[in-house]
Amino acid sequence: MKKTLSPTLVFYVSILLFACSPHNEQNKILPKDSINLHVIDSLNETAFKVKRFDVVKALNYLSVSQDLASKINYQKGLAVANLYEAGIYQQSGYSNKALSIYYKALDIAKANNDTFNIARCNIQIAAALKDNNDFDAAEKLYKESLVIFKKLNKPQEVININNSIGQLYISKKIYAEAKKYFDDALAESLAIKYVYGEKKSYQNLGFIELNNKNIDKAEAYFLKAKKIDLQQNDYYGLALSNMHLAEVAEQRKNSKGILLFGLEGFAMAKKANAFSLMDSNIQFILKAYKKQNNYAKMAVWQDSLLLLIKEQNQKDKQYAINFIELVKNQEKQKIEAQKKVAENVEVSNWQIFVIIVVTLLLMIISVIAFVMRRNYKVQQAMGRDLASKNIIIEKNITSLDELNKAVSIQNQRLEDENRMKDKLLSIISHDLRHPMVNTKSIVELINLGMVTPEETKELMNELEGQYVRSIGLLDNLLFWLRGQMQGKSIEKSKVNIHQLINGLMDEQSLNLQSKKITLHNETEATPIIQADKEMLKVVFRNLISNAIKFTPLEGLIKISCKTTTTDLFIYVNDNGVGMSKEIVEKVNAKQYYSSTGTDKEKGTGFGLILCRDLIANHNGALAIESEIGNGSTFIVQLPL
Repeated sequence: MKKTLSPTLVFYVSILLFACSPHNEQNKILPKDSINLHVIDSLNETAFKVKRFDVVKALNYLSVSQDLASKINYQKGLAVANLYEAGIYQQSGYSNKALSIYYKALDIAKANNDTFNIARCNIQIAAALKDNNDFDAAEKLYKESLVIFKKLNKPQEVININNSIGQLYISKKIYAEAKKYFDDALAESLAIKYVYGEKKSYQNLGFIELNNKNIDKAEAYFLKAKKIDLQQNDYYGLALSNMHLAEVAEQRKNSKGILLFGLEGFAMAKKANAFSLMDSNIQFILKAYKKQNNYAKMAVWQDSLLLLIKEQNQKDKQYAINFIELVKNQEKQKIEAQKKVAENVEVSNWQIFVIIVVTLLLMIISVIAFVMRRNYKVQQAMGRDLASKNIIIEKNITSLDELNKAVSIQNQRLEDENRMKDKLLSIISHDLRHPMVNTKSIVELINLGMVTPEETKELMNELEGQYVRSIGLLDNLLFWLRGQMQGKSIEKSKVNIHQLINGLMDEQSLNLQSKKITLHNETEATPIIQADKEMLKVVFRNLISNAIKFTPLEGLIKISCKTTTTDLFIYVNDNGVGMSKEIVEKVNAKQYYSSTGTDKEKGTGFGLILCRDLIANHNGALAIESEIGNGSTFIVQLPL
């Protein structure tokens, strides 16, 4: 049964393709959000599923995926799309083209430090090298990938590579070494209950024992593999297992066994539409009838074999013709796209050059005219006003100094206000507008009935998360804006930090319970200080919320304090994911920054900026101590 894209995925692909079109100038670069990444990953996986029975559709899906991944610079999705495209060319017999694309995917994965996909690319390249009898190079890549998957704790991938390395040693006729890898693969498969790895290990070990003339052991392994195939209803696997059992029967010169397993293997291969296995099982059937001197049956099966070969040749011929046409069309489209890009770049460069030249000329003319006019007026008035101006300047020199200072202060305020305005516009246009646009798309999608109930639930959860993030950002933004509009004055009163923290713990109780996080308030000995209580609430609410966001399930948050003769230090410590040195430097530089929490929570990116401003209003400071994997500590310093 053919797989197709879900209506939801089709809807988002159509939106993204429109946004990427050259006519939509304002949306050439798409946001790198979870929905867009999900669309690209879904396109890649759908292409992987359909490539066995519809190469054209699979390549089309991958083409769209590559285009979208390039638009949003999603390097991991681009590497996977190239990896799957190379697999299609390899299964179609174009091994050289497949190798070039595998290496392209490998370069992308390496540039992105994507070790998992680096290993996947190396495995496919190793398989292609093995098919070309370059066993040493293939073995090196297999073993490099094995080391990576062990470090990444990917036991199933480790098992698959062990089986592949064992098969490589069989090709090199080093059977004892091959058996070691198959034994390891079997032991690990049984330990983690990986059924596919267990079955492949039985088949490979059966082949080793058959080669060593240990017929009973070989038969036992093949029967175990067949049992798993029956449980999994795997027609291809049953065809292969029966073929191996027919080989065992042939070693025992048991014509009835050869015929029994050959007939069953052919029936299973026919259901799986596996031509090579149908051919192999017919050969065993012919051998069995020959041993029984049943030439009439042999003639019937020989005719079946000839008909099968004829049909397969016709299919192969038609497939080759279709695939060649497809490759030609793909190459033609790529050449046309590259040509259009080159033309657009050339036109764009020429336009830029013309604009620069005209701008420079206008600037030069304007400067010359301004200088000439100014010099004329200065010379005309200089003799008439020089004496009187000197007297005025001497009398008002003190006033001018004061005026210059006032102007300088005013200019600095204007610059600060302009920076604040730019920052506010950037935040509002990106972090408030973008969720609203996504919300509108999700609501329209649900109203049009284009999603299933399960997809509706997933989209509503996404909508709820966007709403919570937008409300949090809006609260912080309005509080900061009110403070900017009212000036730097604050309303101080007596504040008990211990009681204030207890109140905020009650506010955050649901968030703490949902992640099973323990929060200890160890500030009992905190002195009462003079401060703006509402401002401090905003500060510690943001710091506690931030700690919850980056602390894993069943984590721990501690709030403690220390006093000196002049200052109060309050520590908000968590055992969460921590921050790198680069991220801490961004936060300290008051750069707008946001990242996803341990439970995929999304922040507003504005909380720490607000905290710094509010603490600065109290003549205090905010310090950060953090290390990746060892949590973070935010230190609030307030004067006593």
